Amino acid sequence: MTEQEIFDQVAKHLLVQNRRAIEDFSCRYRTAKGLKCGVGFLINDDEYEVFMENNDVLALRNCGLLPDRLIPHIGFLLSLQDVHDYNPPRKWRGALFLVAKKHQLKTDVLEEKYNG
Repeated sequence: MTEQEIFDQVAKHLLVQNRRAIEDFSCRYRTAKGLKCGVGFLINDDEYEVFMENNDVLALRNCGLLPDRLIPHIGFLLSLQDVHDYNPPRKWRGALFLVAKKHQLKTDVLEEKYNG
């Protein structure tokens, strides 16, 4: 997967979901209600472990829980994780735009209208 493909998938997921994945006042990769953060969206069901929660992607990599296919994109994933964790949904489009520009990516996906 390229960073452009990751960006497009995560941006669309977040903008459609239009809600933060939070439980017990903490951001989650997955919630009991089926919400996922941007990085959680990239983790397949068979790769997910409850032990991932309360750890950023660096910690997941360090303890061997981050899927191998995502490791080359660790810095980029941290940027996407920050969009979800530190911005309310109404500011995601702008925050994602800044991530795209920083990583020299196309922003076409941000111009779409979503029902979120």
